[in-house]
Amino acid sequence: MKLLLLTFLILTTWHFADCQIENESSNDTNFHLPTNVYPFKYNLFMTTFLPGYKWKADERNLTFEGFVNIDLEIREPTDKIISSSYYSKDEVKKVNRWDFTPEFQLLNLYLDEVIQPGTVTRISLGFKGKLRNDMKGYYTTDSRTVTGETMINAVTQLEAIEARLMIPCFDEPKFKATWEVTLSHPTGSSALSNQEVHASYFFEDFTVTQFKPTPKMSSYLLAIFVGDVLYKQTKTDRDIQIRVYADPVDYQVVDHAINVSRVTVEGFEKLLQAEYPMRKLDFLAARRFSYGAMENWGLIIHSRPAILGASDYVSEVVIHELAHQWFGNLVTMKSWGQVWLNEGFATYMTPFGHTLLNPKYDRDFVRTVTQTTSSKCFQSFQYYLDNQITAQKTDDRLPLNTQDKYEVSGLNYSKGSSFIRMLEKIIGTDHFLEAVRHYISQNSYSNTEDQDLYKALEPSYSKPADAPTLEKFAKCWTNQNGYPTVYVENFNGTVRLTQRMDINIHPSYTEYNECGYKWDIPIWYQEVGKTNIELVWFTKDREFLELNLQEPVIINANSNGYYDVVYSNSQYESIANSFINNSQLYSDSTKIRVLSDALKHGLKNQIPLQNAFIVADSLMNSDNFEILKHAKEVFSTVKYEMQLRNETVDLELIEKRVEELNERIVFKQCASSDEFSSCFAKTFVTEEQACSSMKVVETSNSSDRLIEWLKNEKSTGNREKILRMLACGDGKTFIKLNKKIKYKKSTLNFSELALIQVITGRLSRMI
Repeated sequence: MKLLLLTFLILTTWHFADCQIENESSNDTNFHLPTNVYPFKYNLFMTTFLPGYKWKADERNLTFEGFVNIDLEIREPTDKIISSSYYSKDEVKKVNRWDFTPEFQLLNLYLDEVIQPGTVTRISLGFKGKLRNDMKGYYTTDSRTVTGETMINAVTQLEAIEARLMIPCFDEPKFKATWEVTLSHPTGSSALSNQEVHASYFFEDFTVTQFKPTPKMSSYLLAIFVGDVLYKQTKTDRDIQIRVYADPVDYQVVDHAINVSRVTVEGFEKLLQAEYPMRKLDFLAARRFSYGAMENWGLIIHSRPAILGASDYVSEVVIHELAHQWFGNLVTMKSWGQVWLNEGFATYMTPFGHTLLNPKYDRDFVRTVTQTTSSKCFQSFQYYLDNQITAQKTDDRLPLNTQDKYEVSGLNYSKGSSFIRMLEKIIGTDHFLEAVRHYISQNSYSNTEDQDLYKALEPSYSKPADAPTLEKFAKCWTNQNGYPTVYVENFNGTVRLTQRMDINIHPSYTEYNECGYKWDIPIWYQEVGKTNIELVWFTKDREFLELNLQEPVIINANSNGYYDVVYSNSQYESIANSFINNSQLYSDSTKIRVLSDALKHGLKNQIPLQNAFIVADSLMNSDNFEILKHAKEVFSTVKYEMQLRNETVDLELIEKRVEELNERIVFKQCASSDEFSSCFAKTFVTEEQACSSMKVVETSNSSDRLIEWLKNEKSTGNREKILRMLACGDGKTFIKLNKKIKYKKSTLNFSELALIQVITGRLSRMI
């Protein structure tokens, strides 16, 4: 009889009958699980042995053990699989033979009967292991009690391919199933998982907590915590319970995260017209955590700086993880090769969340600043997006082992969100969001590829005759390295555009050039003296594109596309004059994009650096401190580089401009009697703008006023904002702070202490 096999991913110590296997990570492989069998329900029971509670710690201390029943749908003829360690209530089929393939991290169970498609069956497997210490799988963290005692906790981090470190499972995103979790844990500890508690009872020195079944989800979204925490809570307008858990010494400073999460959940439900599918949503602050946060469905785990306090960073991370509840959890990519569908969308949606908190938030400008001024973002843009594991991988298959730690590349966040934003601008915001709602509706509790997204968007796309379909358009942007630079020149009274890729791919990286390093480029342009922005297509099959327009014309107006633009010298002068004389006609996104591109390509010796200075000089009257900060950086860079190159530079003019910026008054819109919160709201929209103001202005009036506010401020959130602004200045501000305010460490919360340390660190570096 022909024997077929069923494979499981496993990287933990576990037992099978009377045998026990212990194995470590194996060599790299690109094997994928077969799809002849699909799980549809896991029933997990697990005991965690932690010290510090009533039970007497023994050799099981810092270990876990349990069993999992996996209900399976047979889709192709195969053998029924049952572990001989544990038995299901169904008919038991004999395991004829089993083996383990360490290089593939696979358990193979060979049976003596073939099961036909349409059959539903169950396998039961036991497992046990030690709590890890490397912040992967199921590992140890800790917490502090109010008396200063350290308690050991256990928490999971299973993305991307680390669920197998804890339990045998189908550890790929496409295998979605419900999870019924029951946790046995020392009495006195708290147990958390994705769903709300269904029941709990005591058994000797342990408490057994049973959770309700989760929605269908991928294994990497399973989350478990056992340990010592307290919480604060609120409810949404649909009565969804939101709790933020933290150390007993930290949980009092989670109010900001609670408020942000409530507003965001309510707002995203309305915006996306899709309800959050569970009745509870928990956040947890972990002292030991490798990332900012992890979007586990219903139990989002954060590092402490990403959830405690009242910073914009906390808002950013909370919103991003909440966006994942729809983009990644409800709708999930089929394979890790297209994780940009998860991370790109979550990053793209984050500014929408900020607008729910503050309607003045300019999501286009903030996105442009991130896209153009972040060196990390620039660096990641040079590699290709679709099917990206690392730039050195040659296919879209994810290695199944973890010998080399798998990281979700930052490229998926930055380039992915920039590409999605470009799709939004091509289709139009309202039509795009309507299509995204359809995409979510059609693919809820399922898996998608990028073609599914384009299929959902296409009906909302009014395609011009000379434009590509969205799928063809996307192919070149997601399947090759880099992005284009558009060169603008005068040609016989017209504006002529050409394109090329200016990025040099490092020899150790693969050349992904699906379209020969050509792109179908949506050209957004804005003519001088006009406010409207027009769109034309520069397709990859054209050598150049001619526009019958008069100078100056802005290409990539509002920074809608993720491509650079380089102008001729005379055009930079014309654009700078237009910024001075018609400043109100151009968005701040347009201004900072022109400035950033000029500096970048000037540093690459593709155009004179003087052009960057000309543009920066034209923006001196801006009230946007982000623009002024970047202009100041341009002045300093141009001065340094041109001196280094022995080029002529007007040092007196540059120093004059820097001095003018130093003398700017940050709080000029505020009366002397204004409280900090009122003045901040009048002056800034984001904390990043507030920070930029301290980098622009070096006179003492700003720091002096901040210190005066700090002396009398009662609000924890406002004290943190003041400290963050002071931290953005130079070390001299800390000297003033130390002289004028005497803080006792016992009166400071986690966030305030961290900021004091930042300022102290800057001072020590100066000394």
